[in-house]
Amino acid sequence: LARVSDRVTRAADENPASTRFLNARAWLAARTGADLEAGLRAAERAAELAPESAGIVDTLAEVRFQLGDRAGALEAGRRALALQPDREYFAQQLARFEAGDRSTRPPVD
Repeated sequence: LARVSDRVTRAADENPASTRFLNARAWLAARTGADLEAGLRAAERAAELAPESAGIVDTLAEVRFQLGDRAGALEAGRRALALQPDREYFAQQLARFEAGDRSTRPPVD
């Protein structure tokens, strides 16, 4: 996992305009709990570059949630769901953020 994390981090650092690498960096931080502040910066930058991407906005919500920013997670989660209202995954994520239990895993998409 450390090698993957290093590669993803390096790719995001070397490609600061790549939403793909920024989102991967942020999601990895959210799921591992490692370097969440850097994950937040990556998620925020990706969301600035691609504000209409529900997946990227969802990653921002997840990072915020893992940092304990429930209000921020709910705001971003609502935006992700609004961008793709027919996608059940985003509705499930929003319900998870509303419940507030960070130990629960994201739904399977």
